Amino acid sequence: MIRRPFFLTILLVGLSANAFAQRPDFSGNWELDRSASRITTPYGLAGLRGSAPDHLYIQQTSDQTIILASRLPGALARSYQFDGQTWLPAIEGDPTKILMKSRVRGLSLISTGAGRVGGETVSVRETLTMNPSGRTITLQVTTTRPTGAETNTLVYQRAGGREQEATTIFRSAQAKLFESVPMPSMTISTVAPDSIVNVPEAVPQEMMSPANNVTSREMRQTRSRGE
Repeated sequence: MIRRPFFLTILLVGLSANAFAQRPDFSGNWELDRSASRITTPYGLAGLRGSAPDHLYIQQTSDQTIILASRLPGALARSYQFDGQTWLPAIEGDPTKILMKSRVRGLSLISTGAGRVGGETVSVRETLTMNPSGRTITLQVTTTRPTGAETNTLVYQRAGGREQEATTIFRSAQAKLFESVPMPSMTISTVAPDSIVNVPEAVPQEMMSPANNVTSREMRQTRSRGE
């Protein structure tokens, strides 16, 4: 009676580890197979400057983040988190982003999201599937608007000989994805509540960001006397 639960625990742990190890690796350089694809709408893959890029560059990081990039001028990368969520644009040319939730099912990464874009409700479903051979991926993108749902089915074949180009594209894509925006300077003014409690003059009455510019009335008077 004791051995059976112990054996079952070992079996479940082994299956979980094996399932994680078998997660698909989509990384690589991919070329669109137009004859095998079905392209019916200009919607989908917003930010890549085209709903069906001829070349798709995919980077998969150690923390199970997938970055999709294209080489089209002005293109912005799309990122997905295995069993996580990221904010992504839904309609090309509109900066509004929707929250996309991703999950892994076998050899597929399924991402779904919905939100208000341009005054209307838009939902997006993307399914990225790896062929068991590892040589082909299929990306099915469905964009649903009040006028109806439109789907592109894109088939990509693994391509070689573009390693240097891919490196350059990913560097540019990551710089845009993680670009830091400087925090603006802030001025905070406070008035000591003398009617409630006596506040020492050394308490800062004016503060400039960053904090090393904190000054008080007493400190300014000291400086003016040359002490």
